[in-house]
Amino acid sequence: MGVRQGKWKRKATRYQFGQNENHPVRFKSRKTHRILTSKIFDISVSGLSFITTTRLAPHVGELINMEFAPMGAMQIACVGLVVRIEIPSEESEWSRFPEMVKVGISFHDLPRRYGEILAKSLDYVFQAQTVRKKERSLRVAAPRKWQKPWILDNALNILFSVLLIVGTVYGIYYISENVDTFSQPDARWAQGFFQKIIPPNKR
Repeated sequence: MGVRQGKWKRKATRYQFGQNENHPVRFKSRKTHRILTSKIFDISVSGLSFITTTRLAPHVGELINMEFAPMGAMQIACVGLVVRIEIPSEESEWSRFPEMVKVGISFHDLPRRYGEILAKSLDYVFQAQTVRKKERSLRVAAPRKWQKPWILDNALNILFSVLLIVGTVYGIYYISENVDTFSQPDARWAQGFFQKIIPPNKR
């Protein structure tokens, strides 16, 4: 199959998944009737793109049946129109795989309910992405504050631990030095007790 470029301009902002994010899409060609599974590359409210090989890629202008769950939301089943097929650029990490192509899909008569689910999912990930960017920029821009050394923050705990160790060592030393005293009680308390003679009763 030759790689062809469709004349199509994106109308909505797309969210591109990271390299470690795996969001599968199942699609079925209406011509071959083969069910294949691929990985979504990016997605918007108007369409998505996925990665596949030139041999398995559908043709531009073809309608395909699709199933996917956007960002873990409810499963969506819809029809997609193949509008574009792209070859990886030389700078792309995908260029290491010469047979790989990116297939651009435009949703065809997407039910309203599915469109709402997809829009909410995208709003959530875009908001989370914005928050992460702001947090990174604040960490870079914020001057580093002087922080007290760990030993100052934990001075009381350290002092208590030292006293506890010293007390324990002294206690062990004292017991070892006086072990005879503890193991052999003073016998003076019983002196003369067993020497007493009790005379027998006289009848």
